[in-house]
Amino acid sequence: GGEGGGEDEKKEMSLEEEFKATKELVAAIHKALNAKKKIYLDVMALQASIGDCDKQKSEALFKSDTELENDIDMDKNSPLWGAWCIVRGMSKSDAMRRYISTGSFYLRESENAEAAAAAAAAAAASAADPDPDFPATAPDPDNSMAPPPASPPFLA
Repeated sequence: GGEGGGEDEKKEMSLEEEFKATKELVAAIHKALNAKKKIYLDVMALQASIGDCDKQKSEALFKSDTELENDIDMDKNSPLWGAWCIVRGMSKSDAMRRYISTGSFYLRESENAEAAAAAAAAAAASAADPDPDFPATAPDPDNSMAPPPASPPFLA
């Protein structure tokens, strides 16, 4: 079996699974996002994965304060660290929900931008070419537009 209930399968995807799936999709467009969007998503991902920013915590991401200070990505003076500390107290599930909704929005935005760019490119291409539906020379029943006969030899 396993065929039944196709509609329910989406609902069964846990919040964490949906978060991970969204994260994978967002990775493809992450570079193209502006700094504010990147920081928002990165902060929600950190909050969702790790929880509150805590300088004293010794999790895999935070080996020690010294390492933390020397880690360019997680410098305590970085906007990312500051933004992460602002969301302290937000639950992991809330952060996941926010990441999913915002990430999905940016993905749609990026798809729309790509579609718009493709449409613009197509429009530019068709502007350069004559309209494909309009024949270059109209059919001429009388053959009045036929090329003149070859010049007689004595004119050559």
